[in-house]
Amino acid sequence: MRSACLLPLLCLLSLTLVSLGQDQQETLSVPETCSVTKLGTQPFVPPPPYAAKPSLGQFWFGTDRLWTALPEAGAWIGLPHYTHGDPTFRQKLAFWRQGYDAYAKTQARLTVSGRRIDATALPLQTDGPGSPSGHGGRSFLMTGINLPTAGCWEITGRYESDEVTFVVWVGTTEDVARWKQGAEGGDATAQFWLVVVYEGGKGAEQDFALALRWFRESAKQGNQDAQNMLGQMYEDAEGVSQDYSQAAKWYRAACKHKFNGGGAGQGCNNLGLLYLDGHGVKRNRVEAYKYFRLAGTEDNLETAKSGMSASEVAEAESQTQQWLRVHRDE
Repeated sequence: MRSACLLPLLCLLSLTLVSLGQDQQETLSVPETCSVTKLGTQPFVPPPPYAAKPSLGQFWFGTDRLWTALPEAGAWIGLPHYTHGDPTFRQKLAFWRQGYDAYAKTQARLTVSGRRIDATALPLQTDGPGSPSGHGGRSFLMTGINLPTAGCWEITGRYESDEVTFVVWVGTTEDVARWKQGAEGGDATAQFWLVVVYEGGKGAEQDFALALRWFRESAKQGNQDAQNMLGQMYEDAEGVSQDYSQAAKWYRAACKHKFNGGGAGQGCNNLGLLYLDGHGVKRNRVEAYKYFRLAGTEDNLETAKSGMSASEVAEAESQTQQWLRVHRDE
């Protein structure tokens, strides 16, 4: 099975923390002390018939026994309060499980627990065992959670004997005001975070035009996560006309950065998929193999290798080493 980049936002936000420079820390929403769950170089891809990609700006996390969708930026920003006057922050969580049928009779229940790990706070509250949703082979469990404070939260979902645990930063609308100021001043990281805000409508009114504007600004300034996600927007026709050539351009730009679990690895993988399918570039399994090797996506690497001769594999390995000598220190 082919692994697609899991970053739609915009497969959004390995920023999951985002690839940030030391000179940009004042605009960062996620403190270095909060080790948010990031999209790795070998992301989890659900088995068929589940979607290979989650919603834009998210990535799949977990195993085929239990998985969920997390923000690529590693943060939930501007969550609403549950009701007027309620100080808690409200979020909905969905969990998937291979073979789960929302309409089958079962006694199993989903439970979700969470604790703030950067300060003392009450535990999160949930809506209960989760509501069966979806249909057929794509059923899932949905529940709502109330977080008593912003901050760094460790959250665990459990179903029968399986569980998935992740860490996420819960931000506030004060972050948004800071990012707006930084974005106007040319800070690529702040621009990227505004993309998250405007695309998701969290912390500000949803505005795809503004999201695209700041996406392009951040990508042009070299933010690898923005570059990768902009490529995905062009590939998936998210807010723009589908343009595989533009997708290849931005994936290639992201791929040239140093790998940090962020947009660089995703960009390489996504560029490899374009070469494998011949979208926006001439179909070339040697090139596909090279970029899958750089990204470390073993499933896709095996897919490309299955149609190659021994000499083509050797050539791909040679090109990979040459590419690393030229680009890896950029």
